[in-house]
Amino acid sequence: MDTSNWFFSRRNVVGLILAIVAVVIHLAVGLGTLWPVIAIAAWGVGVALTPSAPQPALAPPSTLVDAIDASTLHFRALGIGQSSERELGQLKWTIGQLERHMDELAAQPILLQTVNEIAYSHVPTLEAAFEEVPDIARGQALDELDSSLQLLNEEAAKILNAIVQQKFRGLEDQRAELEQKFTGVKLYLDGPQ
Repeated sequence: MDTSNWFFSRRNVVGLILAIVAVVIHLAVGLGTLWPVIAIAAWGVGVALTPSAPQPALAPPSTLVDAIDASTLHFRALGIGQSSERELGQLKWTIGQLERHMDELAAQPILLQTVNEIAYSHVPTLEAAFEEVPDIARGQALDELDSSLQLLNEEAAKILNAIVQQKFRGLEDQRAELEQKFTGVKLYLDGPQ
């Protein structure tokens, strides 16, 4: 608990207001010799009944790779096998490559949605499901986890390959355009005319 601002916390202020009200009532009406107990009780009731400030929510991972990293750390804490670690590492690399091509992904919302779902939904869902598996069934769960991570890797790789192929086709088109423009053109440097 942060004690530097305790005195001015909402809970304490409400409690102090109720204690002051008890003192004022004592001065106006008279509560007898137990007025300090009543004032302290009023303060305690105020503190007890005032809800505490909500804890700030954890910020979502800022990048797709951060989301995969967070899940990888949780998976490691759960004791996954080396093959699952390799699959997570490969998925992190592929997602990192896809992050470099966000402009192309943004131009194709379905692909962007799929990549976001892999990082922010599917991997954390796998993590939560794996955590629920009892220790006695961990061996079988590891096989299922490997298969699921392989499937996510394949999907991410397909998207990355599609983007790379699209860029390669653009380069081929540029080359063809240059060939068409400069083929058969005699330049001054080619020799005497």
